[in-house]
Amino acid sequence: MTTLLKPSTFIPTGIQVQQIDNLTLFKFTEELGDRLQDLLDRKKADFLSAEESIELATIGELDEIFSYINGVIATKANIDERALRNRLKEGSIVRAERDLALVEELNS
Repeated sequence: MTTLLKPSTFIPTGIQVQQIDNLTLFKFTEELGDRLQDLLDRKKADFLSAEESIELATIGELDEIFSYINGVIATKANIDERALRNRLKEGSIVRAERDLALVEELNS
């Protein structure tokens, strides 16, 4: 019987938060990224053990989860900024400037 790993087991040491432009995104640490690459190389060479196959699947699941979260964050930031800029164009200047300043402050 195979015991599957929970993706959350990698979060404490394998995930870091990184500021990219005005976005705060999640990213693999260098160590977890290197481990993923090693597992992918071993799979390509057909040297992956059953335990490593489980580990690769788990890291892959974690990658999908954080890619989705990062995508949502980036989309939301883009929509918020676009809406605020549209308010500025439409004449809601005071509110839009205040909201834009708040978004920029939160993103910095």
